[in-house]
Amino acid sequence: RLWKATAWEPPDERRARTGTRMQAAPLLIVPLCSEAAYRTRYAAADKAWIPDDDKWSTPYWYVDAAFATMLVLLKAVDLGLGALFMGTVPRFVPRFREAFGVPEDFEPIGVVLVGHRHPEVPPNYRADRRRPAEEMVFRGRWGGR
Repeated sequence: RLWKATAWEPPDERRARTGTRMQAAPLLIVPLCSEAAYRTRYAAADKAWIPDDDKWSTPYWYVDAAFATMLVLLKAVDLGLGALFMGTVPRFVPRFREAFGVPEDFEPIGVVLVGHRHPEVPPNYRADRRRPAEEMVFRGRWGGR
């Protein structure tokens, strides 16, 4: 139902092959977040001590959904499975909501595909693409080495 609801048309043959392999994943997880649910939770007595002006510098409903998603990806790797995260295309979200009965106040942040790596697809991790830590880590202040 997810693939039918999103009905993405690949722009070329290579992406069509990739799409066919992705559609074979036996497990799809769609992490959802809800600003309303988050605000309701943080208005509860055990969380309400934080002043409203200090609560929402960041949309933590997205952050928490992303953390949970990362845990799912890491667990899949721990189990020896292949997994990938793919973003959702905004124009497909209404069809996703309709196909799965998802309320308007819950938003998909993406899709996690879990399965076994296709034998023809090599791992896409390449250490040579990683920037050295010295270019990304600052000590004490921005630009500090």
